[in-house]
Amino acid sequence: MAAVRVNTRVLVGDPAAQLVIASEQAGLMVLGHRGHGGFPGLGLGSVSQRVAMHAHCPVAVVRGRTDPDGPVAVGADDAGTADEVLETAFAAARDLGTSLVVIRSYLPVLPMYWGGFPPAEVHAPEQDDAERARLQEQLSPWRLKFPDVPVEVLLSHDTAAAVLNGVSHGSRLLVVGSRGHGVLAGTLLGSTGLQLLHHADCPVLIVRPCR
Repeated sequence: MAAVRVNTRVLVGDPAAQLVIASEQAGLMVLGHRGHGGFPGLGLGSVSQRVAMHAHCPVAVVRGRTDPDGPVAVGADDAGTADEVLETAFAAARDLGTSLVVIRSYLPVLPMYWGGFPPAEVHAPEQDDAERARLQEQLSPWRLKFPDVPVEVLLSHDTAAAVLNGVSHGSRLLVVGSRGHGVLAGTLLGSTGLQLLHHADCPVLIVRPCR
């Protein structure tokens, strides 16, 4: 294994703002989840959230516990960054020598009279088959590129945040994309990623293109 070169820098000023600036030159920002980390009156949880929302590169937030035998789990959608998210997840599973669980959450089209049923309890086998086929097609090039990574597909009608949070209890790493613009200008973390930062039971890697 190649030696890791370590450089240290002391940043003066607001910690979140300084880390966001530092992320402009970084390939990955790694943060803790909570604590005070030496910054009086400002919990590291607040810093992590602000950096995750505004960083210019992918962000890993180390939280919960890591299951040494668990898989890597990834949320797969059809966003513009989907391929980058999947490649990151496949590569992580390969490097960790573990399997990959690919989760697709979607809402089936239902008749009006089904309106009172929770989406997670809806039975729509034909639509599930079609959605599963679309997902398998999306995964095809990555299976070819990473043939040694075992892949399990999980399809759900529940919200992406609920499903991903559930699988985080037995996972080694959770990989999600960063999508959508929040109320604040420059906010590049969607509601799913934000919920996972607060509730996931394993480390969370938020993938975004370096800007």
